[in-house]
Amino acid sequence: MPNNTMTFSSVDNLQKKNIFAFNALLNSDAVIALGLFLVALIPRLLALSKFITADEPRWAIRSMSFLTGLMTADWQLTLQTGHPGVTTMWSGSLGLMLDYLFNHRAAGSLLAYVGSLPDNYQRIDPTILPWMRLPTVLLATLSVVAVFWFLRSLDRKPAIIAALLLAFHPLHLAHSQLLHHDALVSVFAGFSIFLFLTTLRQWSWSLLILSGVMTGFAILSKSTAYALLPFAGLTMLLEVIYRRQTLHRAVIVGLVWGGVALITVVIFWPAIWVAPLEVWQTIVGWVDQSADVGNISNTLIPEFSSKMPNLGFLFYPINWLLKTTPLMILGLLFFIPWLRKESPESAARWWATRLLLWIGLFTLMLTLGDKRDGRYLLPIYFALCIVAAFGLKMIYDRLKQNRPLTINLRFARLNIYQLGFAGLLLGFSVSYYPYYLTYYNPLVGGPWLAPRLIRVGWGDGMEEAAAWLNKQPNAEHLKVATIIEQSFWPFFVGQITDHDSYDTYSADYVLNYHRQIQNGVPFPEFWPYYQVRPPAYKLTIAGIDYVWLHKEPPLARIGRIPFGDNLLLRAYTTDQQLAAPGSPLEVTLIWRLAAPSDESVQLQLRDETGQVQAESAPAPAIDPKGPSAIEGHYTLTLPADMPRGNYPLWATVDGSEDWTEIATIPVGRTKPAEAISTPIEANFAHRIALRGFDISNSAPAAGETLTLTLYWQALQSMPYAFTTFVHALDSDGSVAAQADVQPGQGQWPTNTWHPNEWITDRVSISLPAATPKGEYQLVVGWYHLETGQRLTLVDNEAQNSFILGTITVQQ
Repeated sequence: MPNNTMTFSSVDNLQKKNIFAFNALLNSDAVIALGLFLVALIPRLLALSKFITADEPRWAIRSMSFLTGLMTADWQLTLQTGHPGVTTMWSGSLGLMLDYLFNHRAAGSLLAYVGSLPDNYQRIDPTILPWMRLPTVLLATLSVVAVFWFLRSLDRKPAIIAALLLAFHPLHLAHSQLLHHDALVSVFAGFSIFLFLTTLRQWSWSLLILSGVMTGFAILSKSTAYALLPFAGLTMLLEVIYRRQTLHRAVIVGLVWGGVALITVVIFWPAIWVAPLEVWQTIVGWVDQSADVGNISNTLIPEFSSKMPNLGFLFYPINWLLKTTPLMILGLLFFIPWLRKESPESAARWWATRLLLWIGLFTLMLTLGDKRDGRYLLPIYFALCIVAAFGLKMIYDRLKQNRPLTINLRFARLNIYQLGFAGLLLGFSVSYYPYYLTYYNPLVGGPWLAPRLIRVGWGDGMEEAAAWLNKQPNAEHLKVATIIEQSFWPFFVGQITDHDSYDTYSADYVLNYHRQIQNGVPFPEFWPYYQVRPPAYKLTIAGIDYVWLHKEPPLARIGRIPFGDNLLLRAYTTDQQLAAPGSPLEVTLIWRLAAPSDESVQLQLRDETGQVQAESAPAPAIDPKGPSAIEGHYTLTLPADMPRGNYPLWATVDGSEDWTEIATIPVGRTKPAEAISTPIEANFAHRIALRGFDISNSAPAAGETLTLTLYWQALQSMPYAFTTFVHALDSDGSVAAQADVQPGQGQWPTNTWHPNEWITDRVSISLPAATPKGEYQLVVGWYHLETGQRLTLVDNEAQNSFILGTITVQQ
């Protein structure tokens, strides 16, 4: 019995030792660092392929050129922009190499693969972007681990808290999964500061050199990293003042640190090797261009088209408040009592005050700058997380001391305060997946306040709008007008056009985006026109409307045409993309008024000789019964025999004899002008449809001329003037007679056709006098005159002509 007892006791002791060893392993720095790496990595990896921000396509194209320059030793290709964004292009290039190694190695060389990628920033290949984002994700994840690693010697709890705050801060989480420079400058600036401050606390030449390298990488990322230079100088000055360093040593540290940074910049930016002056001019030019932009984030035109007050020096504090989290605010509030309690000689206090110096210096530099955006603050967030962590640690210690709350489970003991921390941490971050950029602080009414103070949206949700359109009938033939096509088109199967182009008038949908509306693009009156009309589709994310798709006739911008001192004409639209003869045409004019107006407007359609073809009755410039206060409506009735063509639209105010040409209205038929004796259906490449034909004589004599009447309908706008061919084929398939013509005897080329327009064309084909009698097959089709390439039939792409029928040639 005693032996059994001894045995059980030994087993129990062994289990306790194993549990103790296991807990010790879990609490080791290496395991904690690994755990932080994984929890930071997972939410970033999961959102890599969800959407494309507005700037990323340009960085993708720049990265392709950068990598091409590296592979071909064309070093000047590594100069793409003055941001300078070199690390972004290195990151994108590494991502392209990974994509090639894992997915495209069998297809040829890396250079050939990069050369095969689309180089149009408006429609990049969306499958490459996750790979190009991946290096940034990994670096940003390592920066989370670095926060813990460099602070763990001070106090492990605030080190872990700070790392988690950074890992799950919505702004850091959002930008650290993008192909962009804001996350990278933040990562490298953080590494630089950690290494530099550690060097001052425990001298190490290797750490100082590494800090200089990281400083060089930060400068290669974005010009805001220049703030590291005065930060290092002020920090060393404080060390000299407080006699922790000698002036001589401080000078040596500064020279070594700055010299290593400069060498790093030169080594990793090959363009400097061959064109240093051009690199310098590009950087200076970019800085000047940024300054010319002005305070772009305050020149807003929000929902009601009224300019918001300039936020001035409050711009960055307000942006931070809207983007921060309740946990961060709580931690920062308790940081002050923590700082008072902490010994002036403590290492934690020393670190905290130096990080405060960085926060204040960097924010001041941004505030003094001309170009502003909330994301520019990202390099201070790692420091803010550390400072807040000290305050949260103080709260935790007090709560635990006064009232410890735990739940005992069979295999674990759960701390209620830690669970609350985790809940708040995740609730204000991962719950916004995948649109972390859409987070706005709910404590200050962020979803309501943010759109009224700062720019909202950076491409979030555009892929959802594209997915909705892709489900519509004939989606591949739809055309959408949008100003931020680079975030939309990669996901859309149809076509796009810019809001500012003439082709906007032929769009099937108009896509409006929140930031575009705030910036008053393409002109301030654009959104008020659509705002009062219900959209076909609307996307709301986290309480804010981001995307609208309208099916109303698009507005065609016509510049700024003044009518006296009070009226300024900005745009127009009609109820028909193609005005039909014999039908009323409703014209809407979009006005900007200097003061309330009771003026009347009259419109005329004139032909090329100046003859009036249609005229509206005088109507108020601003329709008092109209949907919005910027539009007037006018009706013109077109004559039934009005020829096809483009007709100038003229306007006058208050019956004045002073008429002004304001637009051009296309006129054409949207249905056949006469009955079709032989209806047929033939679709040529989704561009032109043959709806029917008539033939003058199906049994002609040799030497006779046949007349074919062909009824065409345009299915879309066409960039080329295609040529019609009609062939009479004998039993061997040889051409016995043919006609190759431009529609309307050259007067109606297909590149002037409008979608859904009907064209009745007559084609004459002469049979040679020596044509043998018998049956001949009549075929019709289209080809491009310059290339000879024919349009194929949709139902059978192997066929590039349509059989109309047979004729019987008589002797």
